[in-house]
Amino acid sequence: MKYAIPWVLVAVLLGGVYFLYSAGQGQEAKLAQFEQQRKELEGLRAENAQLKQGPDANSELARLRKENEDLLRLRREVSQLRAENERLTTELQKATGKSVQTQQQMAAENQNLRAQALAAQAQARMMTCMDNLREIEAAKQRWAMEKQQTPNAFPTLVDLAPFLPGRALPVCPAGGTYSINSMSSVAGCSIAGHVISKQE
Repeated sequence: MKYAIPWVLVAVLLGGVYFLYSAGQGQEAKLAQFEQQRKELEGLRAENAQLKQGPDANSELARLRKENEDLLRLRREVSQLRAENERLTTELQKATGKSVQTQQQMAAENQNLRAQALAAQAQARMMTCMDNLREIEAAKQRWAMEKQQTPNAFPTLVDLAPFLPGRALPVCPAGGTYSINSMSSVAGCSIAGHVISKQE
């Protein structure tokens, strides 16, 4: 028993030392936590000071309102521009349609005028050809009278040459071929419609 008491005292001392060491460790953790909280508090104070030095809330709100008004104004202008663009596109489509219609009308008119011009040219050629046939007939009559030929006589180009302008058969402007024929028949042309009557 006498020997057990020192060992009990040693154990008690060791327990006390461990308790004191644990308490010291807890105090150090608390101190570290307090230090971290102090640094965070200083950071918040610095941030608060910066905010106090910056623009106040009213001026920031006014700036945001101004930007919002500008944005709304730009949106209205964009809408107006889109509407104007749509209007111009519609007008362009109408103008293009009118232009196409005008071109079609002009093409039809040109075709009509071309047809009229061709008809007039054909008419002029026919009239010239008929004049040529009359010249041939006049030469036939003069030949028959001068040579005292019968109605059944059949003159040749050689016979009629002295009585024709230029001493040659005239040329059909439409490219037809002339037939002198007999005295009882009128001169003819190979082009349909290029004819004269005996009375002419």
